[in-house]
Amino acid sequence: MPSPSSDPPRPTARTSSPAGRATDAASADRQTWVELLKHLRRTQPDLCRQWFENLECIGFSSGVLQVRAATDVHRDYLQRSCGNAFADAARAVTGLLVSIRFLGPNDSVAAPPPPLPRAVSLTSAPVPVVVQAAPATPVTAGQDSGGRGQSASYPTSQNASHNGSAGQSHQSHQAQQALQSHQPHQSQFGQGTNPSHGQTARQVDAAQQASNPQRSGPTGGHQGSGGHDESDSNGPTASAVMAELLGPGAGLANPNYRPVLDVYTDGLTINPDNSFENFVVGPETRFAHAAALAVANGAGAQYNPLFLHAAVGLGKTHLLQAIVLATKARKPDAVIYYTSCDGFMTQFMDAVQAGMMAQFRNKFRHVDMLLVDDIHFLTGRGRLQEEFFHTFNALHQAGKQLVLSSDASPDDIPDLEQRLVSRFNWGLVVKLEPPMFETREAIVKTKARLRGVHLPEEVASFIARRIESNIRELEGALTKLQVMADVERREIDMPLARMALSDGDSNRIEPKVQMRSIIELVTDYFGVTEPDLVSKRRHRSITQPRQVCMFLARHHTRFSLEEIGGHFGNRDHTTVMHAVKTIEDRCQTEEDFGKVVKQLEERLKSPRG
Repeated sequence: MPSPSSDPPRPTARTSSPAGRATDAASADRQTWVELLKHLRRTQPDLCRQWFENLECIGFSSGVLQVRAATDVHRDYLQRSCGNAFADAARAVTGLLVSIRFLGPNDSVAAPPPPLPRAVSLTSAPVPVVVQAAPATPVTAGQDSGGRGQSASYPTSQNASHNGSAGQSHQSHQAQQALQSHQPHQSQFGQGTNPSHGQTARQVDAAQQASNPQRSGPTGGHQGSGGHDESDSNGPTASAVMAELLGPGAGLANPNYRPVLDVYTDGLTINPDNSFENFVVGPETRFAHAAALAVANGAGAQYNPLFLHAAVGLGKTHLLQAIVLATKARKPDAVIYYTSCDGFMTQFMDAVQAGMMAQFRNKFRHVDMLLVDDIHFLTGRGRLQEEFFHTFNALHQAGKQLVLSSDASPDDIPDLEQRLVSRFNWGLVVKLEPPMFETREAIVKTKARLRGVHLPEEVASFIARRIESNIRELEGALTKLQVMADVERREIDMPLARMALSDGDSNRIEPKVQMRSIIELVTDYFGVTEPDLVSKRRHRSITQPRQVCMFLARHHTRFSLEEIGGHFGNRDHTTVMHAVKTIEDRCQTEEDFGKVVKQLEERLKSPRG
């Protein structure tokens, strides 16, 4: 069991000056950091990234290890996705109950703040914080303690002025009672916990009213000149709730108000690795990549909305996050909100239950760019579809950018209102196709580089041949290979790769299918000649075996789409893509034809083939 929180032991050698002792302590902290990273790479290889080596270990202070990241994006990613893992690794390495504090490039190095005075403590005992956000600037409406925008932040600028005065002990006692008796409602719209301070906006308001008699009447409400209570006995007014949610000046009648939203608050976590630079562009994704890049560069106004659709694990989320990263780099003051359809639905339900639909609509309709992942989950939800319809209209009419992703095209999403289908088709609809062999091989190499893993060329090719379905399975294969290499305590090589990906059969030999074998097999089965396949003839008796050849070549060889097209009369890669899609569709809808294709595939894989 870890010891109570304290700084790890430092060298005990006598030094002649404070500067020398500080150098020894810094050296010990850096050594602890090196061991921490080794522990992480050994226990959680899928979590580790190459850029972890560039994190700056500042050192321990009062049991807190302070670590500086290169950008705010990296800081937020570490805090939200890696915080617990880093804290556990720090405890395992030091044997102490230490915690982690991540800093951005502009965050100040400081010891954790002292606990609040007992008179205004929110609980009887402080809750230990494992991962601490870095306080950068004073909290104002629309910002959290790290200086980042909040999509639902609360006015807290006056509460500090009422804490600590001896002449206000009676009021402070009243404030404490008000805070302890409050039961917060878990909602994102003014009644839940403020993540920056661990208290709610209504708690802050109760404390302020109790400690400032001039602001409160006999019932705790604000008074006008006549001394009567202006607040509604059943709760706050709509304008008061709006001010609580979005800060001062966010009145319902103010059409020019822009709430301070930021992608790094309650939206989805942004992975800094998901940039355009790390997106492997192949023939199947070139169009989608170009469209996403145009949107991020501000040159894609005609692509509104940009609708990306593909099967699971083919790069939709990567492109959405790349758009966010590039847009924020180009225009830091842009108001961007990146969420999922499930997140939209959850916030909608919270707003309905809390009676705060006006706040919900202001949050989603005052952005420069709205990105929604997995929009197909709107299916079958009538009221949610209606709300998103009006949100879409408000943003589109204001010239704001929308980017949507889905597992299916707008026309293929079941139970989706036709008015939404037509609007999703307004801009640009792009499909991402499954990656071919060369693209998969490049993706494996890129993922290995980002993880800091040395991967031999032949191993990358082997993984790309074995995994054809999606990119997530490629990453899973790489993770399995990393773990096995660590368990076996050996370098990654072909025997280890065969063992990891062949269910323990390290002697398995992967069949090598040649284009010549495919052409001979198909021409023999369909009774056509090779000149027929490369000719310009479009008769069904020729196009069908030609498309089957392209389908088999796509799934069983290492040739690119362009190379496959070159074998059949220098046809364009889009022709090959169409042929593959046609055969796939026919295999699903025509049982007899599907059996024929499967029979050809089995013959192709046989030793004689």
